[in-house]
Amino acid sequence: MAKELLCDSYPIRFQITESASDGVVTFTGEFARCGVPTQNGRVYSERLWLREFARLSRAMKENRVFAHLDHPGSGRTELKEASHIITSLEVKNGVVIGSARALSTRAGQDLKALVHDNCTLGVSSRGFGSVVEDNQGNKIVQDDFKLITF
Repeated sequence: MAKELLCDSYPIRFQITESASDGVVTFTGEFARCGVPTQNGRVYSERLWLREFARLSRAMKENRVFAHLDHPGSGRTELKEASHIITSLEVKNGVVIGSARALSTRAGQDLKALVHDNCTLGVSSRGFGSVVEDNQGNKIVQDDFKLITF
């Protein structure tokens, strides 16, 4: 099976906090769901998410899981476009709960402006892997999936 870029959006609501002392903006909320088709019809198992979160745990602790406002066409993270970093990911009752922190980069400032302008924001995953279609037409994400970021 050929690996392809898999980007999946999740309509969610964030809890957004901003530090009064230093202006740091953090986002916490539902990033994904386990075993439920995404808007693109892809299904990610809890086991798959947990494996990928464990794989990325050290990078998250070291502030190295960068993310963009939009998905880059190549699927590769470009530091000059980084707007935020992912700081934690976990599964609670089949729901992926994540936290992110806005960066002080140009793109991070754009993200903060969107928050201040009361825009509705969403989150989406980005990774590479293959899918197999089930009897209901859902695309089941396979074990070769590698999460890059949300």
